Amino acid sequence: MKQSLTFYELDLGLNHVVRKQSELLERFANLLITVPGGTDGPSGVLVCSENYITFKNSGAQPDISCPIPRRRNEIDDRDRTILVVAAATHKTKNMFFVLVQTEQGDIFKITLNHDADMVILNKT
Repeated sequence: MKQSLTFYELDLGLNHVVRKQSELLERFANLLITVPGGTDGPSGVLVCSENYITFKNSGAQPDISCPIPRRRNEIDDRDRTILVVAAATHKTKNMFFVLVQTEQGDIFKITLNHDADMVILNKT
């Protein structure tokens, strides 16, 4: 079964929702995290899938994909996929970041550096 991601935009002048873009997802996606827009961030969505987190937006920015880190001494099956099961976005006056938790209980901080039209995905 193929999954697709569709971007919609609220047109306040006409007071209705407009479909902007739709695309098929390459990997199995299990969680979407919204990314603030306007002056707060680059606007878009983080698509969490098996072993990867991908930043997508409806602009000209190419997709940015980042592998989910694995534990150094993995006790379980090494071929097991890693899924993000929970997320929380924290926004302050000057910046924002996202905390994600994997099914193994590991927590990662994701920051998006955005200058002009370019976005860089960092994980710590």
